[in-house]
Amino acid sequence: LKLALEFNLQERMSQCLSVISADVAPHLDDLHQLSERGEVMQHLWPAIFAAAGLPPPPKTIVAGMPAELWPVIRIAVKHRASLSESYLGQEVDFDGFSGCKIRRVMDDLSV
Repeated sequence: LKLALEFNLQERMSQCLSVISADVAPHLDDLHQLSERGEVMQHLWPAIFAAAGLPPPPKTIVAGMPAELWPVIRIAVKHRASLSESYLGQEVDFDGFSGCKIRRVMDDLSV
């Protein structure tokens, strides 16, 4: 993404934004470097908020705010991702049935 921005490669930038938006958590540390680039982040904020379990931002994020909030954003997204992963494979008793295992965690953390 950084190279696409540096060399103004619009199609490649769109591809990168799509891939990153689909799974934000592994890219958070790298995205911090781009958090002040409004033209990039406007496409990523909805995915970042969703990864943190929050509704999308109602309006444009003010310049300068991402740098101040980035530690909180990073922790929220990473915690939600690890919480979701921690549920997988656990045995649960469901409605009188024992031995059921959690195979999938939904976006709202329901199983």
